[in-house]
Amino acid sequence: MDFKVLFIHPLESGLKAYVKVNQKIYYITFQTKKSSAEFTVYSENEKDKLLKHSKLRQELLSNFMLFLKQHKEDIKVGIYIDESPEAFNKIFKLNKLEKVSRGSFDVEFSILDDQYTIINLIVMRKKTNIFIDDSRAYFKHINEKCFCENIKHNHGISDFEHCLVLIEHQDTILKWIKEEYKKKHIPNNASNIIQFPTN
Repeated sequence: MDFKVLFIHPLESGLKAYVKVNQKIYYITFQTKKSSAEFTVYSENEKDKLLKHSKLRQELLSNFMLFLKQHKEDIKVGIYIDESPEAFNKIFKLNKLEKVSRGSFDVEFSILDDQYTIINLIVMRKKTNIFIDDSRAYFKHINEKCFCENIKHNHGISDFEHCLVLIEHQDTILKWIKEEYKKKHIPNNASNIIQFPTN
């Protein structure tokens, strides 16, 4: 079985995930109810629920549970994002990428249904290489019900305004933003990008 996890995200009482098996996408939910727990597996459109005792479902869940066991450190604040174009295309949606001043821009995007924004990113270019400086950026969620607020509350964090999802997955998200910036601005308009000296 050619198995790959693209995305994991927590739910109130479980998790949801996208996995790829033999070139087809499947959607997994895991819900805990009182003293029981249940995995449900759907085809990508969520209409085709796989039978509980099907061989494909058993193999898929077996591989998924093994992944969870082996990649605990990669699942940060309950989220895992595979750094591949297919995962990026599946879970990220760019809502706005706007230049604010020479070399700086703001970005609004969603990860599935959750809305986020990053303000004051600096983009720099040396020839064909792009670098995004986030040292002065502000990372926040647009949704007030972002689950990371519960994490902050449970750990007594009251003086940290940034969104934990964006902070913990900063490198992955910036990698995706860099590619989106290049698509939007580099081919037609490179004049507003800070140029490094070449010597």
